[in-house]
Amino acid sequence: MAKERSFWSSIPGVLTGLAGILTAVVGLLGLALNQGWLGDGAAQEQDGGDGGTEVVRIEVDPERLEFDNPVGGATKSVAVSNEGTEPVTVATSRDGDGADAFTVDDGDCTRSQIPSGASCEVEVRFSADVGRFQAKLVVSANDGEQVQEVALSGTSVNPLN
Repeated sequence: MAKERSFWSSIPGVLTGLAGILTAVVGLLGLALNQGWLGDGAAQEQDGGDGGTEVVRIEVDPERLEFDNPVGGATKSVAVSNEGTEPVTVATSRDGDGADAFTVDDGDCTRSQIPSGASCEVEVRFSADVGRFQAKLVVSANDGEQVQEVALSGTSVNPLN
């Protein structure tokens, strides 16, 4: 004679099966999100999440320029690199109380797009009368999609003629 199974005795097997299905679904959802198949892939790429590559990412080097007592003024360079995956267009500006003591020649950096993996040079010139001046060079990519800043400081004890 066959042993009869009750409704209650089959519940542990049903729960085990449901737990396995739920684990598989959660795993697939996690994979889909990491691969950008679901959700806002552009936001993930922009924030540098583990599953995406940054589309827009510029770097500046160095992050600080210091000018000490240049007679007649001095010029230093800042490299702007496109570390993202798409070409970028950059713009530069100066900001701060001492911004007038610094002039910027951004050359080809603002005249054309910078391809992925490429860089360009921005020239910063300090020329001022006696005093200490501070400002910042602001480099923005794709109309402010990303912004990098370079701290500028200059000290002049020799007046310019």
